[in-house]
Amino acid sequence: SPLGSAGFVDIDIRIIAATNIDIKEAVIQKKFSEDLFCRIGEFMLTLPPLRERVDDIPFFSQRFLREAAGEMNKDIYGIADDVMGRLTRYPWPGIVRELKNVIRKAVLLAGGDMIMPEHVEFLIGDKCGSDMENLALMPLKELSAGAVRDVERKAIKQALALTKGNKTKAAAMLQIDYKTLLTKIKEYEIS
Repeated sequence: SPLGSAGFVDIDIRIIAATNIDIKEAVIQKKFSEDLFCRIGEFMLTLPPLRERVDDIPFFSQRFLREAAGEMNKDIYGIADDVMGRLTRYPWPGIVRELKNVIRKAVLLAGGDMIMPEHVEFLIGDKCGSDMENLALMPLKELSAGAVRDVERKAIKQALALTKGNKTKAAAMLQIDYKTLLTKIKEYEIS
């Protein structure tokens, strides 16, 4: 019944929910309510991870490119063939959102009208070049930390350039908190 009312009101709703955990396993482990699962689990749709949908990567990449370029007011119209090859060979551990973030970062770093290999270097780290086979030869922590630092530094510098030094707008563009941006500017010694 509505707040302050003595009567009941019938409603007809559909709940759409998403999760990245195995919900059935969570019910078994008592980490998710079995009663709630039975009520909302009428129809379940399972999407395979991006690495199992390689044929979808060019479509999503182009779509995310158009969205990000429009949002950032940049005239970027395409993705170089070798970059698309790299994107389709990359062993995506996550979902489509991860590809979207990669394309957004590449658009942010791009200076011309195409996303070029140097705009997606962060996918494999500077020490590996474009040879995906060398990834296993590096300590994962070193690879991850170096790649993250490099791309964050480049992205922050690019965002500051695009916003003519306006840190509030740069933080919004990067989708981070203003304080976080200031901390990273200091950490990476960006002037």
